[in-house]
Amino acid sequence: MRTIYLAVLLLATSVLGSPVITSLSPSEGPVAGGTKVLIHGTGFNDNCIICSPPFANPIVSFGTVEAADVRLIEPTLLEVTTPAHVAGTVDVTVEQLDGSDPNHFTLEDGFTFVDDPPAGYEPILFPIFMPPVQGAYGSEFRTDARLVARGAPVDVYGIDLGCTLLDPPIGPRNLFRVGSTEMALPTTCAQTVGRIFYVAPGEGNKVAASLRVSDVTRQAESHGVEIPVVRRADFSHENIVLLNVPIDRRYRNTLRVYGLHPGYYNVRVTFNGETHDVPLVPGDIFSPAYGSFTDFPLPEELPRGQDSIKVTIGVARGADGQPLPNAPLWAFISVTNNDTQHITTITPN
Repeated sequence: MRTIYLAVLLLATSVLGSPVITSLSPSEGPVAGGTKVLIHGTGFNDNCIICSPPFANPIVSFGTVEAADVRLIEPTLLEVTTPAHVAGTVDVTVEQLDGSDPNHFTLEDGFTFVDDPPAGYEPILFPIFMPPVQGAYGSEFRTDARLVARGAPVDVYGIDLGCTLLDPPIGPRNLFRVGSTEMALPTTCAQTVGRIFYVAPGEGNKVAASLRVSDVTRQAESHGVEIPVVRRADFSHENIVLLNVPIDRRYRNTLRVYGLHPGYYNVRVTFNGETHDVPLVPGDIFSPAYGSFTDFPLPEELPRGQDSIKVTIGVARGADGQPLPNAPLWAFISVTNNDTQHITTITPN
């Protein structure tokens, strides 16, 4: 019977056409997956030259993630169930095991996963994620970012190897499996201050992360400063308070505020009775909303005997001044010594 199956299959594959996708219905769905999608096209079949019995449904991928369920209805129609996938528009690929050449077809930008960026996935923020930065007095600050799985491998969205010599390049919307070998994340391609990576719900604590900024012109003097890697639980819907911020001409202070909400909004920064509005510029799914503030008082502007301040960052507010729901924030202050270029950080506790 297997010989008959094989003979029939070999005869069939000689006249089979390659699969072609013409459209998807619907063409968008939630990041959680589970959407039933009809794929229209031609050349679909369930023949398989390496199977016994020689039948298997086509393999359908959304981006680099395979669909959980595929059903051949007729040669012009497949029904699939979308997998979970980070938000954004992805290519859709049908691959068959029928021996046709080519045995696959990709519809570019065929499906869009929709929702707010952090929905359905756990965000992990690396607040500093930049190419080398030239600083004062000949200094050069470099960012070193690393990930490693604590146990079993963890799939991560957001790792972009597109500026390397890899062919094809690995883009941020492709899953990247991080294992037990420590991985240095490429920061030289980054065009934003921070970077957001995503893992599946419950996976956030299964990866260990390190972020360090060093002045490479003074390597022997310091190993650099460790910058916190921020998990979802670290973001706050309430005021953020940073204590004991030094006010001294020997230091330059920079407040950096990060948000997960995708739109434009403001925060109010308060210290010593002064209030300043700081706008946050939207990023994208892999870049946080970001605002910075450096207009701190001079030492002579403080009351006699005071050499530090408490800084309060208010909740996110829209253009109408009203608090925004679902717009958690995180912030820290970097304190750089003007003489040595050494950096320390003041973070929320």
